[in-house]
Amino acid sequence: MHCVNDKIRRKVTLGLFVTLLADVCLSAVPSSYHGHGKRSPFVPLASIKKQTHAQPKKIQNYSLAAMRMVGSLQEDKKIWGIVMTPDKKIYHVELGDYIGRESAQVTEVNSQDITVSETIADGSGGWLKRQLEIKRITQNMRADK
Repeated sequence: MHCVNDKIRRKVTLGLFVTLLADVCLSAVPSSYHGHGKRSPFVPLASIKKQTHAQPKKIQNYSLAAMRMVGSLQEDKKIWGIVMTPDKKIYHVELGDYIGRESAQVTEVNSQDITVSETIADGSGGWLKRQLEIKRITQNMRADK
């Protein structure tokens, strides 16, 4: 690359600790970007997409907030969470299942809670992931209901 116009020496900082002195040609800067077939530089590298499922299960008809963990079952190393819906129906869930209207994915099951990862709209056309826990209800909690 040959510079016809003025050549300037510019200090370029890369990351936190690396500084590079470089010759920069002002006339060599392109006036427009032609990235046909390439990733747009204006789209985030790690974008989250909402997953859709063709065959929703019955447990996906309820809101997560209305579900209660009432117990768990374990066989060898496999564990299932037992969930009760507002209409007193019981479902078992395991790692990887999708539950709730929001299609939250079960990411952890133990004897005390079920952790799910929910994908929600961020308000600007994108999606955010958040973790929620469905806690196991105890005898004292049942007496209050």
